[in-house]
Amino acid sequence: IQTDGQRRNWFWRGYAQREDAGYRGESSFAIERELHYAEAGWQDRRWAVSLVGRRERRGDGQEDFDYVKPALTAQPHDTVSFSVRPDEEGDYGYLVRWAPHARYYVNAFSDDDRDQVEFHAALPRETRMVAGWVREEHGFERRSLLAYRETGSLRRVRYGAGVLESEGRYGWLVEAGAQLGSGLYLSAQAVDDPLEFSGNSGPTLWMNLSIDLVNTGSGFTRASYQADYSQRGSISGRLMAPPGGIDEPLEGVPIRVDGEVRAYTDSTGGFHVTGLDMGAHRLELDEENLPLDTAPARKRLGVEVAAGRSTPVQIKLERRLGFAGRVLDAEGRALAEAEVVVLDGDGEVVARSGSDSYGYFRFSELKPGRYRLQLVGEGAAVLQERTIELVDRYVFAQDLVISP
Repeated sequence: IQTDGQRRNWFWRGYAQREDAGYRGESSFAIERELHYAEAGWQDRRWAVSLVGRRERRGDGQEDFDYVKPALTAQPHDTVSFSVRPDEEGDYGYLVRWAPHARYYVNAFSDDDRDQVEFHAALPRETRMVAGWVREEHGFERRSLLAYRETGSLRRVRYGAGVLESEGRYGWLVEAGAQLGSGLYLSAQAVDDPLEFSGNSGPTLWMNLSIDLVNTGSGFTRASYQADYSQRGSISGRLMAPPGGIDEPLEGVPIRVDGEVRAYTDSTGGFHVTGLDMGAHRLELDEENLPLDTAPARKRLGVEVAAGRSTPVQIKLERRLGFAGRVLDAEGRALAEAEVVVLDGDGEVVARSGSDSYGYFRFSELKPGRYRLQLVGEGAAVLQERTIELVDRYVFAQDLVISP
């Protein structure tokens, strides 16, 4: 359920989503998940003050989120604007824009995952230059210098190129776009990013066709002549399988931007999110729709969206170790809410969980090694036990059957 609205200076938006355990079928291992989000506040031409609330509950024992925090977006002066907003985990991100002159401005963004600064300058002959620096949460840095030119108004033509550098590795970016006709815009971008792509997969080509038409009495025409579309950008990305590949397709994985599902991956693992405001956005996968033995190398990505451009993103997937199975009675019937405990080689409890309504349980993000899996009854009595060795794969069908 999703809603938004505005009345005079007051605005509000919100959504609620609930996923039952096993909602993708008995063999999906999908956990129970509940997500609520709401924001309400007051705004005028220069100020927007709001309260942001988010509650997320998961049925797999991972961290829950429950917060209500203030957010502020302001333009105290014609040359300065800033915003302070919580992300989906409640951590604040800070964005500052300084435009001391009509021909250049500076954007700076910082949160727990990324620090980024960009300098934009308007040069003669309708040319713009962008110099950027970014530091990721693991300490990797990237520097970039881009130049592009955009001509025309209704028949826009845009092209540009740039150089990227990270940790002594160099990459490049080339892009071009053109207005093909009324309401049709085609763009392409080729990039070899030394930070995101690490030189493993080589250059990547992104292509995008935007169609913005309305049917009038005399035929189709462009739906909007407003400049607002030129102030928005998009994100194009792809899921990259771990070494050795995976057996299951990467189709239908929800892509969340700022906590909201905005796109789904296609049969090749690609996705495209359009209509995003300029600035930094939080990108993450809905991991419940990934193969069970696969997880993103990074839980969240900070992505800077520029006006009129598609920002390329590559999400690397990696193997995660763990095991899954069912709790069954002697006749093969599923037992719900049975307590399952995992002990390491030293006999220490490292995880515990209850079986879902189909009897399924699972444990993920375990280290390689030998584990004992126990079914525990009343009074901590061990009803069933088995030993599992984790090496380099997720282990399935580790069922626990209660003897009669």
